[in-house]
Amino acid sequence: MPEADSLFSTPSDETAIASDRQPVVFAKGGEVFASSRDVAAAFEERHDNVIRDIGNLIRAEPSLGLRQFAQGGVLKFEETPYVNEQNGQTYKAYAMTRDGFTLLAMGFTGAKALRWKLRYIEAFNALEAELRRRASTDP
Repeated sequence: MPEADSLFSTPSDETAIASDRQPVVFAKGGEVFASSRDVAAAFEERHDNVIRDIGNLIRAEPSLGLRQFAQGGVLKFEETPYVNEQNGQTYKAYAMTRDGFTLLAMGFTGAKALRWKLRYIEAFNALEAELRRRASTDP
């Protein structure tokens, strides 16, 4: 996971999902991201399948993995490799913006997936609101 300014998770809502796992989003450079590893765990998907799906999105629309400042675009997926503590090998992972998460999560279906999507949206909203609040109070 990239170096984060802060971590945030939403308050527990055990009635919505019978799981103690909370969506994790983090701020980096004033933007809010979710990790492909956390998303895979939350949606009970294999991380290699999530990486495959992100790769398919980027291959279909290469601009999703590029910053296009001249056109006002925003990076949707940022490659963030990590080292596995058990074997010392480096593996691919992605940090994704709200838009990147939305594009990826569109492919996740079912009632449980819908509840996780809603929880992630709440987490993105809450951290974005906190960043705006901090920006408005900073000198």
